[in-house]
Amino acid sequence: MIVFVDESYKQDAGGKWHYALAGFGIDEFRYRALQAAVYQLVRRFFCG
Repeated sequence: MIVFVDESYKQDAGGKWHYALAGFGIDEFRYRALQAAVYQLVRRFFCG
């Protein structure tokens, strides 16, 4: 199992901080398929 976690934050005009935390887990076989799909999208939209 591979787990991805992302923490993001930003400060609004009033100086208040807003946080977001997201994540997901994926098994290795599906990760390889996801990785290949993302690679194809990057090639399609950003390389040519």
